[in-house]
Amino acid sequence: MVSVGTFPRVSTVMTQFLVVDCPSAFNAVLGRSTLRELRAVTSIYHLTMKFPTQHGVGEHLFLSGVSYLVLIQFLPFQPLSPSSEENEQFRIKIFNTQTV
Repeated sequence: MVSVGTFPRVSTVMTQFLVVDCPSAFNAVLGRSTLRELRAVTSIYHLTMKFPTQHGVGEHLFLSGVSYLVLIQFLPFQPLSPSSEENEQFRIKIFNTQTV
């Protein structure tokens, strides 16, 4: 069961989750079926989700900056040096896919 929003503008739906054991910037990812049940409208640009409730329109704000900070704390970061062969191969792959 998932509840989104803050009282009194809360909407609750039953949903299934796939639980994985890995570092992630997200607590949960809602699929299209759950969003459809919530009758939610998402805005990536505004980092928000709005949905109808019995007490008006509910809203959930996404904190992407916080998610990013949590992610970089748990993932090992090993930047490639600018002169490495792997970096050059990666740059060539990116260049080739963009020109196709």
